[in-house]
Amino acid sequence: MTDFLYDIPENPKPEGGTSGFFTARDGKKLRYAHFPATQRPLKGTVVLLSGRNECIEKYFETIRDLAARGFGVAIFDWRGQGASDRVIRNPAKGHINSFKDHEHDLESFFSEIVLPDCRGPFYILAHSTGALVALQAAPSLANRVQRMMLLTPFLAPYKSPLSVRGIQRLAASYHWTGLGRLPIPAPATRGFRSRSGKTRSQVIRRATSATA
Repeated sequence: MTDFLYDIPENPKPEGGTSGFFTARDGKKLRYAHFPATQRPLKGTVVLLSGRNECIEKYFETIRDLAARGFGVAIFDWRGQGASDRVIRNPAKGHINSFKDHEHDLESFFSEIVLPDCRGPFYILAHSTGALVALQAAPSLANRVQRMMLLTPFLAPYKSPLSVRGIQRLAASYHWTGLGRLPIPAPATRGFRSRSGKTRSQVIRRATSATA
């Protein structure tokens, strides 16, 4: 079977994974992977939704941690990032036409991969953009997902001096003057830590232990 995941010596692939591509409703090919639990008892599957400009490989450590706690994991690359199809010609620019596209892709992921191939019950663990999509899709997920854990959902720019309405007007002005085609420079980032000083893995370990 062809492996569509990339090896990272410092962060090796979890054991027993299956990877491939599923087709979104508009024909885009989106890369996915799912991994079995490595410990018993089996507790179901965590559907892991990544943030903007992230990919499956970034979550290998988290997947290993979840698998060691009895959870299978299913994950995919959002359109426009990772190894999934792009929406525009420049592959280095992350772009979507509407967040509804992400919702539709999540629905396709459940119907084509998660429900037929993964063990229930199902949980969602989502970060940033993925957390926002999970919130938007929550009504349609109510009968499928038992719990959702959303880390820093992308509800608004952090500490922005502008209101949401002001940001919309500024973005519209950039678009009409032709500046909307320019990429936004990435800010300097630091490793994730919660307000209590815990790392991402420590937060997830505490959350998943509550389901034991």
